Amino acid sequence: MTLYFLNGGEIPYVRVSEFFPFLSGLYTDMKKGDILFKVTVEGQPANLFIVEREDNGSYMIFNTDEDSIILSGNNFHNDAGVTALVTVIELPEPETTDVAAMLLKAQAMKESGLYTDEEITAALTGNANDG
Repeated sequence: MTLYFLNGGEIPYVRVSEFFPFLSGLYTDMKKGDILFKVTVEGQPANLFIVEREDNGSYMIFNTDEDSIILSGNNFHNDAGVTALVTVIELPEPETTDVAAMLLKAQAMKESGLYTDEEITAALTGNANDG
């Protein structure tokens, strides 16, 4: 893949026709599945670059005349075979909080009379000032 520059080297870019085959290989290396892209160029001079995913039909259109990118939906970046917007296995593990223990700690701190409400809140949320 060739890296080109505009404005005297200020703006790097690569050709659409070279980038998407690279992206296919990257997705394969990332174990996202075999994702192939078809690049179609339209306009005279060329101003529309249509990139279609062959496995799910989603597409991205680069319009250089309007400086715009149109994405057909969220499936363009999904793993091969995935049609859900967010898959369950991508969600982070939920954090569990022992609310009863937090309430008992807050009550004990309050009853001691040694702490302000702000100090109690900070201690319970992990924002205590260490010094």
